[in-house]
Amino acid sequence: MSENKIVKSYFLKDISATFRRTPTNQLQVNILATPNYRTREEFIELLMKKVKEGLERQLEKAKLKLTQIDQTTQSLLLKNSKSEKSIVEKLQ
Repeated sequence: MSENKIVKSYFLKDISATFRRTPTNQLQVNILATPNYRTREEFIELLMKKVKEGLERQLEKAKLKLTQIDQTTQSLLLKNSKSEKSIVEKLQ
């Protein structure tokens, strides 16, 4: 262990409210952000709010991807139909 190093420790419940939750449920905290004292109940409420916001973002992204799949399917079916028609005409 190196000498003359300062370590600042505080409880998880006191991390800055600017933390973010990743889709894999990891918390990303800015170490330079000032910690905020809060009760454990307040932290649970904040954490659940962040979880809910993250899930809502994931849901919106999933809805967008589902819409894109429908559009891509229609586009591919149209291209396939044209291609198939061209192939059949060449074979006749």
